[in-house]
Amino acid sequence: MRQYRNWLDTNYSVSQLTDQQTAVFVRGSREDARLAQALVPIHAKKTEIASIESEMQTRQTEASKIAEDQQRLRENMGALKGGSSEQQLVKRYVTQLNQQEDRIAVLRRENAGLEQQLTRAQEELATLIQALTLDVESLEADAAGGAATVRPGS
Repeated sequence: MRQYRNWLDTNYSVSQLTDQQTAVFVRGSREDARLAQALVPIHAKKTEIASIESEMQTRQTEASKIAEDQQRLRENMGALKGGSSEQQLVKRYVTQLNQQEDRIAVLRRENAGLEQQLTRAQEELATLIQALTLDVESLEADAAGGAATVRPGS
């Protein structure tokens, strides 16, 4: 009597895995702990990239809110007639606009630094993904012990 084994191959593109999918592999790959171990640095780098992107979004949101507020202040200043009693209000609006402009400048500098960090992190992620190699040994020769060997970097 002949026995037949059916092999089920599943291919994943590491660069296309979401953070959640990578986390599942890292935490749940009992069949091949080597695979999980090899994915840990990739998961960590993806988490770092998500954090940088979140910080950038936070700064962009703040800058947008400031721009909206500045528009409101300019409209208010335009509605003023310029009387002596309104001079105090104009002075207050101008002070507020100056402070907001200073904050926007800080946000732009911070965002530029974050963009550089993001580019570096994305390049490092690409390097990690390229360095991850799966060497599939002869399935027939090693059917009992598992066939995949994972080597980070090669």
